[in-house]
This record gives sequence, C-alpha cells and structure tokens, in this order.
Amino acid sequence: MDYEIVNTLRPPLRSWRAQKERLQRENGILITLAPDINTYQKSLNEHVNVINIIDRLTKRSYDPTTFLAANQIPLRRGVKTTRDQEQLVIVRGRRTIGRVEFYENSVDHVHLVTYLDKDDEPQLVEEYAEDGKLFSRSEYLNNQLQSRNFYNDAAEIVVTFTYRNNTVHAVTVEDPNTRQSIISYSSLADFMTSQVAEIVQPDDWVGVLYMDVELFALAKTLSTNVLYMEENPINFDGKFQTTLAAILTNEIQYIRYVVVDHAKAAQVAETDLPTDKLVIK
Repeated sequence: MDYEIVNTLRPPLRSWRAQKERLQRENGILITLAPDINTYQKSLNEHVNVINIIDRLTKRSYDPTTFLAANQIPLRRGVKTTRDQEQLVIVRGRRTIGRVEFYENSVDHVHLVTYLDKDDEPQLVEEYAEDGKLFSRSEYLNNQLQSRNFYNDAAEIVVTFTYRNNTVHAVTVEDPNTRQSIISYSSLADFMTSQVAEIVQPDDWVGVLYMDVELFALAKTLSTNVLYMEENPINFDGKFQTTLAAILTNEIQYIRYVVVDHAKAAQVAETDLPTDKLVIK
C-alpha cells in the first residue's frame, strides 16, 4: 500500500497537487494527523481516500442529510438562546453567558457553541460537525486551554488531549462503553508516531513533503519512507537544514530516499554530506 502523510489537508496548496496525483495513480491513502472536522468532505471533494488518526479512533461517520439547527442545540439547564442584533447568544436571566456561531453562508447551521466565564472569556467550546454531531469539546481556565475531548457518533468521549501552557501535554484513548482508559501517551508526538505505526506496515511506501510533524510521525515505522523535498535545503539564516543533514547522514534512519530537483541536488553537492539517499527527479 502507498500512503502520503500531511498534518492537515489543505487543497489550495500547490504542493498538494503532486501528492494527490501520486495517491490517485497508486490508489493510495492519505493519512492526516491533526484533528479535522472536515475530513470526510475533503475526501469526497478531492477524490482521495483519507484516514485521520483521530477519526480512526472515534469511528465517527458523516450523514449529509442532517445538521444541527439553532433550536436543537443541547443547552445547559436554565439557559436559552436569543437573538442579539445579528448574533445568536445564550442567556441565563438577563446575562449573556455564551454565543453560537454558524457555518458559512448559514443563519441556522450550528458550528460552534461557546460558553463564557465571568470575564467573557471562553470557558467551554463545543464544535459540531456539518451533520450536527458533536465533534469536540474544549475546556478553558483563565483563557488557557485545559483539555479537548473528541467524540464518537453517540457523543461519547474516545480521545482526550490534555494541555499545559496551550500545548498538548498528554493524550488518552478510552473505551466509550466503560469510560476506562485504554492507553495514554505522554506527548502528542508519542501519540502520532504510535498511531501511524499501527496503520503503516513494513512493506508499505510512505511519502511526505515537509520536514515537520508528518516526517517525525514516521519514527516508529519500518516502511519505505520518502521525503519529496519541497523546502529549500538552506534555511532562512543561510545554514543547511539540520533535519535534512540528519537524514542524509542516516542519523534519521527511517527516511530511505529524498527526492529533489536538480537545483536542490546542486545545493546538497556543495556540502560534504552523503548523497546516496538522493533521488533526482
């Protein structure tokens, strides 16, 4: 099987076209790493098969015939929604305690429900997919993100991101039936590398474009991994990219080949780095 990995699928990017062509030519699968509420729609629009590592665990589905209307929002007890000029707000008595945001070009298709603290800062944010199912719920304290839960079709927690200083500190996967933890990861990187290693098998080929999270997510794989070099080998301060150097010297062993154009190959040739991993396109 052939795979490509990106953090988030962004179809307008020029680099996506080459990835898409490889996927369609080889009947491959795109793996996406970041939580993405629109995975299913992007898969349909781009005519590629996509596995998102969060959706793979929650097993959420998509029903194009449904959506969450404003009068269907599951509100807390004792509160209601009301129109305040052009915005739909959540009130308790006379006090506004939240707001509702809709999908683009809609006045009734609910996307986000945000509850506010006494300082009018976000306290709880519920994100609903286009089919009206609860996708995630994020909790804040003093305007700092504390946790984000991801849900299955039954609105049961499956994956939890715990944050420290607005950065993912730990990831927990739980059984939605028993609410017991199945496995915990000490970092987002540990979670990503473990999930990718469960998907990708030793006889698979995997392509990445950038020396970022999508590359490092391959650290636990035994597959044939290829970096299709989009970045300049020379970074912004005029120095050779340290990650690329680590790949070429085999310090990073899990990248087998680096595909470059002639200009990038010439830049590598100006160094004393090994070139046996280079493939010139």
